[in-house]
Amino acid sequence: MRSTDPLRRARIFRGAAVADFPQPDAIAALNQPTLILAWTGDAGHPMATAERLAELMPHATLHAASTLAQLQQWT
Repeated sequence: MRSTDPLRRARIFRGAAVADFPQPDAIAALNQPTLILAWTGDAGHPMATAERLAELMPHATLHAASTLAQLQQWT
């Protein structure tokens, strides 16, 4: 974590702090294209959560980063 960009890290933490997921049927009703970015080493946001969101959303694409180099490719 220390080697990631501090601004990017702060944005991630702020988003996580205010996230409160709606019911699964409400998530499944979302029809817009959605990009889900997940980090395999993030204990606070397990891959299972990202995978479940991708499963529920009809037009979701899931990208998982396993290395710092992959994470740094995200904008």
